[in-house]
Amino acid sequence: AATYFVWEPYLHNPSLLHRLPLITVPTLVVTGDRDGIVLADDHVKTLTDALGGVTGAASISGCGHRVDEEDPNGVAEAVLSFVRRQP
Repeated sequence: AATYFVWEPYLHNPSLLHRLPLITVPTLVVTGDRDGIVLADDHVKTLTDALGGVTGAASISGCGHRVDEEDPNGVAEAVLSFVRRQP
């Protein structure tokens, strides 16, 4: 299983995009503007377009891939702002 999920492309799950439409709760995708692991420019848009419910995206300035560790307050602010916009 590890070889299947961690081979090339690195940590790619080929069935993820097919499962995302099943998520119908409001979902915020948070990323760092200096993420050096996810290299595809359209990765966040691909995810938010595939999700089945209300979506949002937030980019945390000055952070890499682990935004939750690098700027937990920034993530909390992004989440609270997203939640407050929901009906």
